[in-house]
Amino acid sequence: MTEPFAYRVDDVFVLTGRGVVVTGTVIRGVIAAGDRVRNTRTGRRLQCTGIEFVCRRWGPPRDPAAVPLVFGGADREHFRPGDLLTGPDDTD
Repeated sequence: MTEPFAYRVDDVFVLTGRGVVVTGTVIRGVIAAGDRVRNTRTGRRLQCTGIEFVCRRWGPPRDPAAVPLVFGGADREHFRPGDLLTGPDDTD
């Protein structure tokens, strides 16, 4: 069984037409496009709409990996450097 996903946010960007991109590191677990994660600072749940790496798409990244995640429809204010994102199996 895979451990619940955990990801530490390093930086936050906005890509017009795509959404918010957060860069950071997968601490544990796996994430896929379509999974919902929870920001432990705000309690807000957001859907990861894509995983990007140097202009190409990845399969599900596993820990430890530096991975940019895309959140379509999210606002930059939903994320800050240092935030911990958890899920999709995290039910806290």
